[in-house]
Amino acid sequence: MEAIKPPFYPLYRRLREHLEADPIGEIGLVRAGCSMANVPLDHPPFSLEAGGGALLDIGIYEAFLAVDWLGEALDVQTIGRLGETGVDVFASLNVRHERGIAQLFCGLDLRGRGDALIGGTGGTVTIHENWRNPVRATITYTDGRRVELDEPFLGGGLNYEAAHFCELLRAGAIESPVMSHATSMRMIAIIDAARRDLKLRFPFETD
Repeated sequence: MEAIKPPFYPLYRRLREHLEADPIGEIGLVRAGCSMANVPLDHPPFSLEAGGGALLDIGIYEAFLAVDWLGEALDVQTIGRLGETGVDVFASLNVRHERGIAQLFCGLDLRGRGDALIGGTGGTVTIHENWRNPVRATITYTDGRRVELDEPFLGGGLNYEAAHFCELLRAGAIESPVMSHATSMRMIAIIDAARRDLKLRFPFETD
C-alpha cells in the first residue's frame, strides 16, 4: 500500500461520498502539483543513491490523484530539470489517461502551490492547499451551486492508512480495495515514464 495517505483522510472520503450522491458529471481533468523550496541538500530526496528526486518524493502523490479519477495512463510527456546531485529537482507532466488528461508538477527547489483541481462536465472540485493533507474542498457546479467541505484531521495522516491496514490484516486480506495493486502499478508507471523522458537513472537500476 506504500505511504499514499490522501485517500484515507476524512476529507477525501467525504468528497468521494458527496460526488457519488451529487456528481460533477463525467470527470476528465485532474490538475495537481506541489513544489517545495526549503528541502535541505543533505536530505534523502536529493540523494541519487537513495532513489531520490521530486517525482518519487512528491510527484507520486499527484500520480495517485490522476490515476484515482482518470484511470490508467496511456501517454506521458515530461519536461524538467536535474539538479547538481543528479536527481530531478523539477518536473512538469502532461498525461493522457483512459478517461481524460492530467496536468501535474513537482519540485524540490521552487515554491509552488499544493492545491488540486478535478474537472467534470458538470462542475469542478478544488482541494485546497495542501491537498496531500486535505482539510477543505470546494465543489462548484455549472448550475451555480457551491458546496464547501471542511474535515479537519488528527495526527499526521498516516494514522488513517495504518488503521485501514490493520483492518485488512485482521480480515486476512492481501489487497486494499482503496490502494489496490493495480493502482500502485499505474502510479509508478507514470513516474517511470517521466524519469525516462528526463533520462534519470539510479545507480542501482539494471536493464
